[in-house]
Amino acid sequence: DQQPIPGDCASWFGTAMRAGWTWDTWPTLVWIMGYRNGHGESGCKPNVTRLRGRDRSYGLLQINTKGGLWDKPIAWGYPSLKDLCGLTVREELLDGFTNLRCGRLLFEVHAEVYGNGWKPW
Repeated sequence: DQQPIPGDCASWFGTAMRAGWTWDTWPTLVWIMGYRNGHGESGCKPNVTRLRGRDRSYGLLQINTKGGLWDKPIAWGYPSLKDLCGLTVREELLDGFTNLRCGRLLFEVHAEVYGNGWKPW
């Protein structure tokens, strides 16, 4: 299995599939990571953070952890983002697999609760 290359979106395909993403979600996922607004959330680089103002976004999918998004329930009957993803510190989201896996779990919760898994992005 080939190691993903930071900045090379296509090289993240295998990691994304292992993290639970599917063929049908890949085109949107890679667009979010790398191409949206010309650079995507992270430019397909796992170590990108946005810590401006109240923003606390991490990793490939720029998962936002500001305020209650980190340690309050995501939705009624669901755990916090931290607990959903089994994390202890936000910086764990800088690992590409961890970020993609957490993003997939977030996608599943939003698909079930709101009918749109892409809502967080």
